[in-house]
Amino acid sequence: MKREPRSQIPLVIITGDQLRHHYFVHQLHAHFDVRGVVCETVFQPKIEGDARDIEDLQRHFEERVEAEQRYFEADRSLALGIERVLRIPKGEANSDEVYEWITALEPEYLILYGSSIIRERLLTAFEGRVINMHLGLSPYYRGSGTNFWPLVEGKPELVGVTIHLATLDVDAGAILKQVRPPVSAGDRNHDMGCKAIIAGAGTMIRAIEGYADGTIQPQKQPPGGKLYRRNDFNVEAVRKMWWNLDEGMIEAYAAEPERVAQYPIIE
Repeated sequence: MKREPRSQIPLVIITGDQLRHHYFVHQLHAHFDVRGVVCETVFQPKIEGDARDIEDLQRHFEERVEAEQRYFEADRSLALGIERVLRIPKGEANSDEVYEWITALEPEYLILYGSSIIRERLLTAFEGRVINMHLGLSPYYRGSGTNFWPLVEGKPELVGVTIHLATLDVDAGAILKQVRPPVSAGDRNHDMGCKAIIAGAGTMIRAIEGYADGTIQPQKQPPGGKLYRRNDFNVEAVRKMWWNLDEGMIEAYAAEPERVAQYPIIE
């Protein structure tokens, strides 16, 4: 199969250190001039509760690791020379060190996926050129767990990815493109999550290309949607999601693809 030529658009990526983030870097590296990757340590959730609660929460996070190994094992390394990877603790993406390292590489765009919240200095330095991959379909779900809560509430059609310009208002920037993952009977929550990341990476590539050549224009996000915070996550929500899955939530959605018409997205 003939390979498409790599774009010369220079990028720096700020992302995490898990397999899903490595996959994202691999995909963009195959299409663009990725000059560097800032790799943050991923936040590890604190697990509390009685013995059964802890067991169920551990199962939830262990199943995510297992799913990522199935979908992304081939992307264990970042496929970049060590001199092009800056590893930092979580929350240090706005440090002087990171700012100087990024600006010295002279990227045209700064690409975010799974990073800390990017603050004013970087947003100003790359005004209109910071593009974020947000897991979730804005504005329907906002905040934290935006591909988790739709499954708790029985709405798998609201699992997806939003590619948008980053602004000081978190996840509120104008949208370039959105995508829903394909679903199959038997998919569990982490299958949908990994499929969303795969679909999102491909959509990010098209969004960068289209935004750079002017064929994609940012569209202002409409107001509304449900807001969830990190502290809203709990074991009862996990159990409700499992119950929905066991009761055929994904199969019902796959049999009724027209359900997505209730929730239009920017494709």
